[in-house]
Amino acid sequence: MKKLIINILFTIVLVSCKGFPDIGGDYRLIYNSGGDIGIVNSKNTFIVYGHILEYYYDLTYIIVAERPRDSIPECNYSISNKPLNECDEAFEKSSFKQFWIINKKNDSVWGPYKEEAYLFKRKELGIPDSIKIIPYR
Repeated sequence: MKKLIINILFTIVLVSCKGFPDIGGDYRLIYNSGGDIGIVNSKNTFIVYGHILEYYYDLTYIIVAERPRDSIPECNYSISNKPLNECDEAFEKSSFKQFWIINKKNDSVWGPYKEEAYLFKRKELGIPDSIKIIPYR
């Protein structure tokens, strides 16, 4: 219980020190329980739980590249008992990405996709190639 309270307080401090951009609609960026940045809807349900690496948003779409920790074998505690520092190191070195597309106007969510399927879905939805996702920092 004490650890949970400390984690909640830590999250509150992090959010208050570094404000997130307003991504509009009923969606917002938020820290997940692992301290990574995800996206929730108006019901505080995670739409994208893993760590957001790159993103783009406008009046209609949120486009995201993310890396969920459980996609990295050293961080998936159901198959690995690696120490936290080894998980963090493997996570940072990983090039794994998966992609999401959220239509804010009709609350449609597509993903997670590998890059090829994501690019196909973008084209199918008519999202211009000129729209690029940018690193989140």
